[in-house]
Amino acid sequence: MRKRSALGIIFHTLISIVILLAAVWLINYISGYFQDESFLQIVDFLNSNLQFIIAVFLVFFLGEIFSIFMFPFSLIYPIFAAVGGVMTVSFVFSVLELINRLFNLGFYGKVSSFQPLITIIVFVIVIVVGYISILAEF
Repeated sequence: MRKRSALGIIFHTLISIVILLAAVWLINYISGYFQDESFLQIVDFLNSNLQFIIAVFLVFFLGEIFSIFMFPFSLIYPIFAAVGGVMTVSFVFSVLELINRLFNLGFYGKVSSFQPLITIIVFVIVIVVGYISILAEF
C-alpha cells in the first residue's frame, strides 16, 4: 500500500473541510428562500453538528498523520482511527434520529438500543485491524 505524504494528507483534509463549509454555507443561503419545514430541520441539524463533523475530520486527520510515521511512532494511529470510527457511529445514529423525526417512522427507539454494541464493535475492529496493519509493515 502506498503511503501518502504529510503534505498530501494536510492538503486533502483542508480541501475537505473547505468543501464541507462551502456546502453548509450554500445550504444555509438556500434555506433563506425555502420555507419547507423538513429542509429547515436538515439545515438546523447540519448547523448544530458542524463542529462535531469538523472534529471527526480532525481526529481522522491526526490518525492519518501518525500512520505515515515509522514504528514505534505509528502506534498511536489506530487509537485515533478507532476514536474517529466511534465518532462516525455517533453521527450516523444522529442522522438516523433525524430521519426518524422527519418521516415519523418510529424505528429509532429500536435501533438506538444497538448503538453501544455497534460502538464497541467498531472500536475493537478498528483497533485490531490498525495494529495488525502496523505489525504487517514491521
